[in-house]
Amino acid sequence: MKKSFHILVFWLLLTAPIIVMAQQNTFSKVLHDLDFGIQANSIHSTFDHGYIVAGRSVQSGLIFKMDSACNVVWNKTFFNVLTDYTDIKLNCIIQSNDSSFIAVGDCYNPINYSSNALCIKLNSFGDTLWTKNYIATGSDKTTLLSVQQTNDLGYIMAGYVEGSASPYSRVFVAKIDSSGNLQWANQLDCGNYTNIGYSVKQTSDSGYILSGTFINYPPNDTKSFLIKFAESGNISWSKSFQSNSGIYEMGGFDVIIMPDGFMLYSAGALIKTDFAGNVLWNKIYSRGGYMANADFPSPKLHRTSDDGFIFISTAECLKSYMIKTDSVGNLVWSDYLDIIAVDILQTKDNGFLSIGNGPICGVKKYTTLPQIGVIKMDSSGFAAACYGQNDEDSSFIGTIVSSSCVFSTIAGATENSVHPDVDSIDIESINGCVPNLGAINENEFQNRISIYPNPATGKINLVVSQHYGEIKTIEIYNCVGQLQMKKTDNFSDLEISQFTKGLYFIVVTNNKGETLATKVIKE
Repeated sequence: MKKSFHILVFWLLLTAPIIVMAQQNTFSKVLHDLDFGIQANSIHSTFDHGYIVAGRSVQSGLIFKMDSACNVVWNKTFFNVLTDYTDIKLNCIIQSNDSSFIAVGDCYNPINYSSNALCIKLNSFGDTLWTKNYIATGSDKTTLLSVQQTNDLGYIMAGYVEGSASPYSRVFVAKIDSSGNLQWANQLDCGNYTNIGYSVKQTSDSGYILSGTFINYPPNDTKSFLIKFAESGNISWSKSFQSNSGIYEMGGFDVIIMPDGFMLYSAGALIKTDFAGNVLWNKIYSRGGYMANADFPSPKLHRTSDDGFIFISTAECLKSYMIKTDSVGNLVWSDYLDIIAVDILQTKDNGFLSIGNGPICGVKKYTTLPQIGVIKMDSSGFAAACYGQNDEDSSFIGTIVSSSCVFSTIAGATENSVHPDVDSIDIESINGCVPNLGAINENEFQNRISIYPNPATGKINLVVSQHYGEIKTIEIYNCVGQLQMKKTDNFSDLEISQFTKGLYFIVVTNNKGETLATKVIKE
């Protein structure tokens, strides 16, 4: 008995340092390309405990593979210079059960001035197996935000289509076989203004569950939704959800199939339903209200090894907040990350890994190309750098109003094979954090530049002090540093009604090369 006890003590002493080291397996890296700049939109764990990432490099689609330490193994860019399709963006990527990769997004076609839904299949080494695009019937733009493999080895995809009349966007959902051939496609709408499908999964009855959001405007009424489809694509039932908590309502970002129902991640809330979409319970988080839009990736909800959940709750231009809950949505911890995070995954050592974009933006004019930040945390959410504790968050039970919503359906889409050019870029990795451009001397200019109304929905007026000199250019950047508008004359006419909701930065340059900057919120 004594001998066994001594052996146990010796074993504990021997393994204790290893356990501590495993808990402290944290790092922060910056991935960048000095020629073009890169952005991440989606990350997925791979069978070899590595990661596959999809995003953009300038006007090219970007896919790269990382090992478990987030070293880049290979990368591929997809573009077209000599054909019809030039601007490619990849929004979601997964690994199939044959170890291949499927990425979806959109590609711009200058011939008909529209974007077409795009799906690319690659083998485990990054070689292209096939590439297809899909154009929804009568749409000006078709894009894909979600893809999942199905029981028949095909794929179910979801996103949205845009049009020039009400509703200005419709949900798009399509089923393809293992070779990308279209089996069925539908457009759906319940809101008269916006309808977006964010996440689609296959259910145990071979049907599908789709989450998303729709807006009726007026009166600017935004709701999350769940739609249950039969295997054929016909709607079995649909439910909408709205909170009375005053949080930013745009949501329906992800749905998880649970043993006894569905878990819906809406903006700042978890909503548990039964298999008919009836609300069983909900939790709302004070640090919520993810500012997602059609041009920025929506966050995903992930089940953790302790039957809890992990998700990015808020992605602002200055930082991102992550929330860890128990199995019934109670807040366990909440921390922030110094990246514009797009997702967070649990790792094989029960820690967490988040990927996002930089530089972290402020009102300073961008001098750094877009880059990707990767932050590895331990199981408590601690990271060695690019991280901070958030003690201000809380969770509470809110009032979620559930109601039926009848979605109208338009069937049909066309399919084409496309052949984008494939290349690779030089992605460099350095230890550290993405640059922080938020901490600038904004107060120095607070009496020299102003904007009204703010928040705004359409035309805005910019007033610059006469001591500043002659204005040469006005530029407007979105939350991830992409130029949205540049004006070299008629500076009093700034129309932002065409922008999606969110935070924008206005940079004014005078004839001496000096810059002033301010912020505006587009509602």
